[in-house]
Amino acid sequence: MIAYEVDASKVIGMLNAVSSKIEPRTMLGLIGARHLEWIQDNFERRGIESAWPPLRPNTIAGRRLGSSAPLQDTGRLRQSFVVRMLGNAVEVGSAMKIAAIHHEGSGSYVIRPRQARFLKFMTTAGEVFARSVRHPGIPRRRLIPSVGLGERLAIETADNAIKAVAT
Repeated sequence: MIAYEVDASKVIGMLNAVSSKIEPRTMLGLIGARHLEWIQDNFERRGIESAWPPLRPNTIAGRRLGSSAPLQDTGRLRQSFVVRMLGNAVEVGSAMKIAAIHHEGSGSYVIRPRQARFLKFMTTAGEVFARSVRHPGIPRRRLIPSVGLGERLAIETADNAIKAVAT
């Protein structure tokens, strides 16, 4: 037999120190906050894992401020992301229906007026009135991290918190 012995007393001491200083709920809060930070950075950089496609010229023409920044005309979508504690898990996301549509993208669809006889909107050619419009679809713009990146962010956050209290 070949063997060696590892004295783990220092590691056990560190674990005891950590468990007395960081509650699981606190750790979940830190992980959730880190994910929200990533999402905000994703909006700033217009896509971290994959670059967001630019807006089409007609989309820019119809925006309130004429900005070319995707998904940032009013700021409501960006501000809609929240953290929820679910037992031993943390959920980070947005309940806005458009969040899922923009995250996954959509195919072409028809837009019809709901309360008027005509649609009215701006294009690069000027103001347009129409009974209906075939929208070309919304390109995929990933808003939340992939599962693998999300796990890495959680581990990195936990690791940093443990190092901070163990030293």
